[in-house]
Amino acid sequence: QEEDLVLTAWHALAFLVFSSGTLFLLFLTEIYTIVTIAYGIGCSGAVAQRVFYPLYHLIGRRTRTMAKFWNKSAIGNRCGGELSWHVLLSTFSAYLLGATWLYVGLTQLHPETNAFFWITQDVMGCCVCVVFLSIIKLQSIKVGTILLVALFIYDIFFVFITPLLFNGESVMITVATSGGAPAGDPNFCEKYPRDDDCKGGNPLPMLLTVPRLFDYLGGMSLLGLGDIVIPGLLLSFTARYDEAKRLIHLAESNVVEYEGNFLQRWSAGYFVATTLAYGIGLIMANIAVYVMKMGQPALLYLVPMCLGTVTGLGWKKGELREIWKGPRELEVGARIVTNVNNAIYASQVNRRRRQQQAQRQERMDGEVEIPPVSNANMT
Repeated sequence: QEEDLVLTAWHALAFLVFSSGTLFLLFLTEIYTIVTIAYGIGCSGAVAQRVFYPLYHLIGRRTRTMAKFWNKSAIGNRCGGELSWHVLLSTFSAYLLGATWLYVGLTQLHPETNAFFWITQDVMGCCVCVVFLSIIKLQSIKVGTILLVALFIYDIFFVFITPLLFNGESVMITVATSGGAPAGDPNFCEKYPRDDDCKGGNPLPMLLTVPRLFDYLGGMSLLGLGDIVIPGLLLSFTARYDEAKRLIHLAESNVVEYEGNFLQRWSAGYFVATTLAYGIGLIMANIAVYVMKMGQPALLYLVPMCLGTVTGLGWKKGELREIWKGPRELEVGARIVTNVNNAIYASQVNRRRRQQQAQRQERMDGEVEIPPVSNANMT
């Protein structure tokens, strides 16, 4: 089971310093190919965990023979532990997919136009986001505010301020496009894409990309993974807080079902409202792109919308002080979930033991004792 990492204010500041240093390093060294390779290798592990492992587990459950094969050990204790065929095949499939994606990305001129490339990249990015948000968690709005506001300023600085310091060149946009847009004329580059002045401008893969619909010029709509996981930490916090309050209510009232339908239960909390605010922020960012004719830092719109919604609802409900410091409900809810999981696990273990005992008893009852043959009977 994965261990959670609860973010603190120091983690938020360290993340800001690390991100800034990495961005400047890429801007100065232009090691974009190395970053792409490292990203492909890293994402393959996430894909194995979130796509292939559940997929093969589902396939294995369909047939008993396949299930036994999946659970067999492929590599013994010589490697420090047992590795089943299930895990081995999941890992192999994910890294084979990652290697194919890297090959297409490093050999084609504009790989983002290849459907296999951008679909695989989106799957990899989604898996990374899921793994990140399943491990990294917020316990208070205080830490979330420090992180989001710091990265809000980070985005503004690297997109709008750095052109004033580097002869009109934006550090963020230059790194995001692997060195900046091609220097050649667009019409010329459309005819001669392999000319030296027409090369470059391919976005780094740490983003989700989808072709633009109904656009005769083509192009792609891009959303960086940071614009997903950073507000996602806040969305995850609100979802956990809403569910923790419901679990506590169930435990205190001794009822077995939630009151009201799904929409009523979720709309009364923070998660649905914050998710809608995130969607509105994305729409605002896209409108700004078309109005200003340039790329926009999405956090410029997402942070005020998401953080403003959570703090506004907290103030309205009279819970702002509590969620600012860290609500007690999160700890209580986590203990309830742990106790329930332990009870389910113990029940499954006891059931397997009873089944094994019943099978042994059936085998013993099925055995027939053959009496010894005497010499008299033989004659």
